[in-house]
Amino acid sequence: MAQFLMSDHLSTVSADYAYTLSIAPQEDMGVEPVKNQVLKYTDDGNRLPLNLSSTTRYQVTLKWKMVPVADAKIIMDLWSSATKADGIRQSFRWYNHDDTKTYVVSFLTRPKLRLFSVGTHQTIDQVQLLVEGNYVP
Repeated sequence: MAQFLMSDHLSTVSADYAYTLSIAPQEDMGVEPVKNQVLKYTDDGNRLPLNLSSTTRYQVTLKWKMVPVADAKIIMDLWSSATKADGIRQSFRWYNHDDTKTYVVSFLTRPKLRLFSVGTHQTIDQVQLLVEGNYVP
């Protein structure tokens, strides 16, 4: 059976900020499909699913047990800078080492950092990205 690829279910989009995050996660990556839908119920109890968008996107969770401080600084600079990703505001490119494809993503959560006592490495417990589409140069 062929591997599931997010890229097969996404359209091509452009990134707001022209930078590619390519730091490989050190733990298994979580991938979760997302549809912008709401489930309502009518007064008589019937289901009424509402599609707010027909687009499927994916939430990707990345984790690093120990990453050099320089790599942690790259992620934090991307998140913090008003001219880069600026938190969740702007999209950028992300290289997925698992399927060797590049996607356009935006942050869903802020990076959670911990500094080791040695000071040369950090843990980034988790970063969640929203995969908005395929990047094609």
